[in-house]
Amino acid sequence: PGMTFKQTDDGRWHVLAVYSNVFVDKHKEILTEASHKEYVEWATSKSTYPDLYLWHAGPGSKWGTVDMVDFVDGFAVAHGIVDKDCDHIAEYLKELAEEGKLAVSHGFFGIKGDDGTYRVYRPFEISALPKGAEANAWTGIDISTKEFAMPFSAQKRAFLQTVAGFDDEELKSLEQVLAGQRKNLADAGVAHKAAKPAADDDGDDTEP
Repeated sequence: PGMTFKQTDDGRWHVLAVYSNVFVDKHKEILTEASHKEYVEWATSKSTYPDLYLWHAGPGSKWGTVDMVDFVDGFAVAHGIVDKDCDHIAEYLKELAEEGKLAVSHGFFGIKGDDGTYRVYRPFEISALPKGAEANAWTGIDISTKEFAMPFSAQKRAFLQTVAGFDDEELKSLEQVLAGQRKNLADAGVAHKAAKPAADDDGDDTEP
């Protein structure tokens, strides 16, 4: 699944979500590697993160809040905490994820060039939705069962271990899966971009 769930000793549910990447989606659009790195830097410095929604259904479907993002081997990863009154949603989504029926998507505002490549973007929500409904099929990978060329930063690795209870082997497993997935997609010829950010194009909003 593109989401994996973990409950800590205090009873709180945590989620890791692979919500985007550098590969082309169903709309023939791409978020560049540089745009992902720029967003991670901006979000971390501002402590401004998206909420977790159900299938892009708006604020009324909110079930959690993201509190960390990182960029790992071509994939955008977010950690979130499930709202206290939404444990039942986390439990249900965990079941769907383990059955391979859950996918991830996100809504964002962005600056896009004529070639369909986004140079800058700002997510306002990350959604859990049924498998097959996501715009970018490459986020639907198994991050719960598997050394990263571009691993989690040391600071964010420590955060995931201390706050969310993910141990080092679980994080290395995720890193290995994403590294392998990036290589497989690149070897298969799936279009991707690593262009530098640009701020001179028209803005757009969409839900890859």
